[in-house]
Amino acid sequence: MMVTAVRPRRAPARTLTRVLRPTPADLRMALGECGLTTAFMFTVSTLVRWGAGPAHPGGPTAGSWLRGLVVSTLVGLTIVGFVLSRPGRWTGAQMNPAITLALLVFGRMPARRVLPYVVAQMAASVAATVLARAVWGPALSDAPVRWTVIRPAAGIGGTVVAVVEAAVLAVIIAVLCRALRRAPRVPLPWLMGLMFGLQGALLGQLTGGSANPARQFGPALLSGQTHLLGVYLLAPVAGAVLAAAVARCTELRHR
Repeated sequence: MMVTAVRPRRAPARTLTRVLRPTPADLRMALGECGLTTAFMFTVSTLVRWGAGPAHPGGPTAGSWLRGLVVSTLVGLTIVGFVLSRPGRWTGAQMNPAITLALLVFGRMPARRVLPYVVAQMAASVAATVLARAVWGPALSDAPVRWTVIRPAAGIGGTVVAVVEAAVLAVIIAVLCRALRRAPRVPLPWLMGLMFGLQGALLGQLTGGSANPARQFGPALLSGQTHLLGVYLLAPVAGAVLAAAVARCTELRHR
């Protein structure tokens, strides 16, 4: 009779812990992501501080659309620069919790790295807002900038903002997932800069054109204007995760 040794099964809880526990390298990357996101959000706050104009009760004007176009173009180019930078190539320069979670669902982000990255991005949002206030003073916290809090146009409610934010991220992530399958043929940094800059230019005067939960988190907390914070945090994540799940299922079907 031959006896075969049976290897004991690893407890599910222990396996889950191994999957989710970040390594020291992951924590260093998250710290780098925090620094990168802080610098990016500070740059965005600076652009908004200098590009903001007086609000008009009647809605967006030609001048406000033009300022929004200039700011959004510069934000898009800033994204390209950060992604192509040496720290950006190291951390991935995601700078957006919705993108981080979407990459997890799409199978391009280790689960153990997600929580440190999201915490780093949200902490960076607060740090960048504090830094911008320290540098620019009351010009950043007073009207019309008001801590660079994202606000929809008059008459646009939370439901419309949620639908638009979710749809925008769904489109961006769908394009990103398709591009990732074709990399390195697709210039991802320029593609991401183009998409985020374009959505800001088209939607900035209507829904705020954020598409990034970290963009709203710090300004909303420090200004106390949190009535739509939940929408700006959750809607982009919902759209991004849904698009990534569809893309992942499509990828697995065609293997």
